[in-house]
Amino acid sequence: MGEGGERLHDWGFNSDDPRDRAIMEWYARIGANIFGRTGYDHSILNWGADGPTGAARIPTVIVSHSVPGHIPDGGVYTFVDSIEAAFETAKQLAGDKGIYITGADVAGQFLNWRNLDSPRPCAVRQRHTIVRRPGRRAHLA
Repeated sequence: MGEGGERLHDWGFNSDDPRDRAIMEWYARIGANIFGRTGYDHSILNWGADGPTGAARIPTVIVSHSVPGHIPDGGVYTFVDSIEAAFETAKQLAGDKGIYITGADVAGQFLNWRNLDSPRPCAVRQRHTIVRRPGRRAHLA
């Protein structure tokens, strides 16, 4: 997450800021997460079996070419090998709730795929490439 990265999480989930409620209300409408393997590998020590949403235990689909050797017992994780499989799995897990997609590479693959509507970044840093497409780059400035 980088130096000071936990500050964003503290603001978003542990502060008295009124926007904290808005984030948690938004998350309550999510029925499944989709992450890439890199995000999983960098975060699993902090997430544990409960996944990125902690006690909410929202099902989390990980797009990966392989399944890691150790997955926490009783975890919320499902591993799949393509964004198509991730989307179908997340739809089943989410029911009538939304699906949260995160991770630069995975999100970029979804933006290039036909089934993604209403993409909305939640938090991004300025001047970083957020979407890579053949021959094009989208930047926030």
